[in-house]
Amino acid sequence: MVVTGASAGIGEALAAVLAGRGANLVLAARNEEALQRVKARCASAGGRLRHQV
Repeated sequence: MVVTGASAGIGEALAAVLAGRGANLVLAARNEEALQRVKARCASAGGRLRHQV
């Protein structure tokens, strides 16, 4: 599943919920630093992911 705007707000919350369900995620956002933080959060929740800036 692709989540755009994943570095904050609804996109971040959605990514976290999906990761907790073990989803395969592609995270996209403009802020790479924030995206790395969300990526780490999702990985620790059990998601399998890639990110794109």
